[in-house]
Amino acid sequence: MNRSTHVAPIAALHARNTGLGEAAAPREPRLQASVKKVATILDYSERFVRELCTRGELETNDRAGRGLRIYLDSVAAYQQRNRSVP
Repeated sequence: MNRSTHVAPIAALHARNTGLGEAAAPREPRLQASVKKVATILDYSERFVRELCTRGELETNDRAGRGLRIYLDSVAAYQQRNRSVP
């Protein structure tokens, strides 16, 4: 089986299982920020932000080519998980 006949059924299964169809719109890119910017947003040290990334509390993009980049939606999710209720 060559590659083209193998890939097409997988794409069709994905489209059927997700309900998106073959002409699904591409997803918008996720917004990212540097460790320094996220440290400012959370009012934490850069070292602690890196520790949160290591623990998996914040989701990162290591392939950005500009150092460690953190997805802003994961920062918002972290804030929701760790907010204090008065």
